[in-house]
Amino acid sequence: MKTFGIFLVGALLIIAGVTFALIQIGISPTWIVIVDLVILGIAIASGASLTKRWADNTKVEVDKD
Repeated sequence: MKTFGIFLVGALLIIAGVTFALIQIGISPTWIVIVDLVILGIAIASGASLTKRWADNTKVEVDKD
């Protein structure tokens, strides 16, 4: 969960930056929310995929011969 948490914090920082930029150029709040939700969805899907891939690589098989 630690890796996913760090990934999610980074995604939230990106969302904050994009939101600030969109507000500065005068985009409608409705579109800002839509863009933020799309970015959050992509971040969660990517983070879950990366975390699962990392967890699969840490498995160790031991032979009992």
